[in-house]
Amino acid sequence: MSDLISKIAQVAGEAQPESILYIVFHSPEAFVQNANNPQTRVVGVDFFGDENGYDTEDRDDIDALLVGQTCGTKHYNIVHHSITRIR
Repeated sequence: MSDLISKIAQVAGEAQPESILYIVFHSPEAFVQNANNPQTRVVGVDFFGDENGYDTEDRDDIDALLVGQTCGTKHYNIVHHSITRIR
């Protein structure tokens, strides 16, 4: 967990002050390139494009998040794929 906190601090420090940031979690049950390991990463708004499997409805839900709020997607429930706005 401390590795994730360190990564969040690093990415947040490198991002522009007005940048919106999210923590995205994918469990092994969710579609990811390496489906054998859960993945957690800090991403910006640009991550949520068609190339990563997010559609307009997903982006609308993500855009509506306030800092500290979490959502899932219609494809996977929040246990297997969650998006939390951190800034």
